[in-house]
Amino acid sequence: MACNQSTQGTSLSGGLAVEDSKAENGASVPRTSIVTMTASTGAGNALAWQNASGGRIIVLSVAIDITTASEAATTIDVGVASSATTDDTLIDGKTTATAAVINSADDGGTNGAMARAVASDYYVTGSITGTIGSFAGKAYITWVPITV
Repeated sequence: MACNQSTQGTSLSGGLAVEDSKAENGASVPRTSIVTMTASTGAGNALAWQNASGGRIIVLSVAIDITTASEAATTIDVGVASSATTDDTLIDGKTTATAAVINSADDGGTNGAMARAVASDYYVTGSITGTIGSFAGKAYITWVPITV
């Protein structure tokens, strides 16, 4: 069975839970959600991924693969919010004017952090400011459910 990522613990594949008997304390398996970003400026218009897991999760990292750069002097903020609005608590003010991979581990900026807790039904949002042009990219959101 193919999972998003391979590790010890419990993996959800579709509606099927897969247990790993060698996992310590039922550790959760990281998952990666891939979201095609939108070439649009404004609050949460480039990325609005909702946590639909039914519970709290920890976003371990967000990586953005920019395949087509935007115009010069264009930046992105990525964070966690209760709606598809602007937040910069994962990536703060990173340029999108270069085709590259940016991520919350290395490109957090002033307000960003590598990982954040995300409440049920909250969003990971991405907001681009500046002249966007023909921007294209995908966001890779790696997360684990918080087990009780």
